[in-house]
Amino acid sequence: MDPRVTEIKRLQDHIRRLYESVENKRRLSYWEESAISNDYWHGIPKNSGKMNFVVELERAAYAEVTGFSMVEFYNDPVEMALANLKMSIYKFENFRDMTPIGKSFACYLGAGFEKAIFGGAEIYTNEDAWLAREDIIRERVPLSGLKAPDFYEDGIMPHAHRMYEGLVKVMDDDFTVVFPQWSRSPFGVAWHIRGIGNLLMDLADDAEWFAGFLDYTARCRIEWTDRRAEFLGIPTQPCNIYNDEVTCPVVSPEVYEKYILPTELKLVSHFGGINYWHSCGDTTPLMRLINTIPGLNMATSSAWSDPVVANASYSGTVTVEQQLHPYDDIVASDDPVKYREKIRSLRDVFKNRKSILHAAGIQVSTRDRTEIKRIKKWIEIAGEELS
Repeated sequence: MDPRVTEIKRLQDHIRRLYESVENKRRLSYWEESAISNDYWHGIPKNSGKMNFVVELERAAYAEVTGFSMVEFYNDPVEMALANLKMSIYKFENFRDMTPIGKSFACYLGAGFEKAIFGGAEIYTNEDAWLAREDIIRERVPLSGLKAPDFYEDGIMPHAHRMYEGLVKVMDDDFTVVFPQWSRSPFGVAWHIRGIGNLLMDLADDAEWFAGFLDYTARCRIEWTDRRAEFLGIPTQPCNIYNDEVTCPVVSPEVYEKYILPTELKLVSHFGGINYWHSCGDTTPLMRLINTIPGLNMATSSAWSDPVVANASYSGTVTVEQQLHPYDDIVASDDPVKYREKIRSLRDVFKNRKSILHAAGIQVSTRDRTEIKRIKKWIEIAGEELS
């Protein structure tokens, strides 16, 4: 037997023990039954008026501290299984936040996965997966001639199936492997396969074609996700919309409302709702529009957005995930006064709703791992202020 498989068995046993631990029961008590996203932890808090907090390293940082290769992670299902287990254990044992440990792991193939479905190249390095810059649809071609990518054969899909099948093979039956998900928004996919320069010229020169192209990427996502559900034998489920490309001032409220929002509503109508609307950009001027999406469970207010506007814009049924700046707010210093002031100010803004303080996107670049020490200090103070 491959000795790595033996190690996978050992790590699964370790996670089973952690899953049943008193500490994990404490963490689970803060959340509704399950997470709503499978890339990193994004859950709905159980209690309104009490802010939960979550800390997350970038995968490259986990690779640094746990000792795995990002290149092998993206190319070898056994290495991906080992890495997922190591990341989960490391986070649970080192970061005493509110994130529970679970037995569900994503077959994650990089932020460029959706472009890669259309044939774009993802470049796997030990820094992470990078998107090749070449545009795929370089001309303003007739929309009627554009075909949806095949769930099995096109682009990255043969690799996705190979990785998923390899993960399922080495993981025990009580562990769930999540097949890669199409999460990026219609506008985001259009941006990547057409190119942002071309796309903005399309909007200026031929707004009808621009609208039709966004509708095309929405229809591709619907068709692909329906095939995914058939392949897995699961029902259609509410979706997530990852929308980092929707940020002001690149996107105005007028453009979002007239062209982008209708494609998101098309997804919501087909999938029966939306669990999580996310953008790492500044969405302050768009929040009142995002709030009109039916069945919205959670929305991100990024480190660049105004939390006061977020609290005022989103209805009381929407959980607001308030992001911190990973450098400025966490690792730039270990000043406890600064930590407390920031935590308290955000806690007070969202005191009458379900909310999450989300410290994510953290990298580790120092030899003595100063970042880890400061994260642990921040968690200690956040625990005092928010528990």
